[in-house]
Amino acid sequence: NGEARVVFDAKSEVWRNGTTYNVWGEIEGEDKDSAVLLSAHFDSYFSGFQDDNSAIAMMLSIARTLKKTGYRPKHTLRFCAFAAEEWGKINSRYDWSAGAYAEMTQGQNSWRGRMIADINLELPAIAHGKKHYIRSVYEYKHFLRDFLKNPKGFDEYYPEGADVVCPVQTWSDDFSMSVNGIPSLVNEFSSGSFMETHYHSQFDDDTSYDEHIYYFHHRLYLRLLLAFDRCALPPMDFSTRVRRMMRSLKGEIAETPEAAEFFKAAETAEETAEELYDMICAVNGSKQPEERESVAGPVLLDAFKYCEDSFVALDWYEKSVFPHENAQKNIEYMQRAVAALEEGDADGAKCAMVEVDDNSYAEAFARGVTSYFTARALTDTGSWGSGRLTGHVDLFGVMRAVMEKSRDEQADFTFEKEELTVKIAVEKKNLRSLIEAETARLKKLTQKLQGAM
Repeated sequence: NGEARVVFDAKSEVWRNGTTYNVWGEIEGEDKDSAVLLSAHFDSYFSGFQDDNSAIAMMLSIARTLKKTGYRPKHTLRFCAFAAEEWGKINSRYDWSAGAYAEMTQGQNSWRGRMIADINLELPAIAHGKKHYIRSVYEYKHFLRDFLKNPKGFDEYYPEGADVVCPVQTWSDDFSMSVNGIPSLVNEFSSGSFMETHYHSQFDDDTSYDEHIYYFHHRLYLRLLLAFDRCALPPMDFSTRVRRMMRSLKGEIAETPEAAEFFKAAETAEETAEELYDMICAVNGSKQPEERESVAGPVLLDAFKYCEDSFVALDWYEKSVFPHENAQKNIEYMQRAVAALEEGDADGAKCAMVEVDDNSYAEAFARGVTSYFTARALTDTGSWGSGRLTGHVDLFGVMRAVMEKSRDEQADFTFEKEELTVKIAVEKKNLRSLIEAETARLKKLTQKLQGAM
């Protein structure tokens, strides 16, 4: 119940128009036209012991181990230290993970169609909970779950075991790689107390270090690298993404004719994907793979890139979602706002409206500020987030009107309810269009998967 004086030093220096470099090398494989990538980033806030210098050291240690043992890989094994993961693109809403994105769009875009996986490493010298997670693109969930059945040591270091979560998200370089056609994964690091007390602060130093966990991660991800190297074909199960898409379409829109067509197309794609994955597993399990592998691999990677282009959108908090999900959420929260206003609950309506797109700005900032950040997101070019927003609902006027009237117990919210009703109708039309587009893309995906078969 007393007072505390706090000194907050937020000094940050930005060097404009600078150049930074990704650094990479490789161990050449029998197949020079295909590769597996191990990556981490070398820029950091403060000393960045966990984030991400320990990952760079782990990557180099794995490479050195492979060289010292004389291991001869099937695929070329590539190792890349990415720059500009923390902050690298001026005047962009999506200013981080710039090094990985630039590598694929300005540098080694020839890697696309040849790189069967990117194993990205983040904050690996500590456990981030009692259970270990690998965050992956949907297509590798099946393969990774099978892989995690065997590794030893989980009982000692992760008493609750291990699992796979999907999809990859924008907070690390694996997203930049995935949207450019390199199926990627990362050791999940976003949970646990470290992220609350140490992350991006001066406390990220070697006092937060667990040698045993670090060594365990060395062994685990080296084994995963070798597991991918043993695959003749990218072990992709496209049905995982399709099933998640079907589950994500819900609410009143799920009962419409547009949704019926969507589910029909998705079920066909799912069946085709399951059949294709059985064929891939048969090839990867064969001791004498056939010549057609060299053709099938790029075809599978092309199908993956198509999925990333077609089915990966962002919400206004940079979370990866399916294209229809954000509009679906907007409708739900605007309907909640209307219901709250029917009860005269201005605070409830406001709490619902801040969940719609970036309207949390509208509660706290002037129109000029909100418009600036909205425009910057919608017009962003040359970054991993460009063009991945699926629309924008502007509730600034309604929000401010509700906030103004919230002081009046007898307030009439007729105008605000009408405004919200109109915006709901517009967003429902947007949602139907998004579902129709997804349906067409699902049908094309089925054709691509049939081609791979």
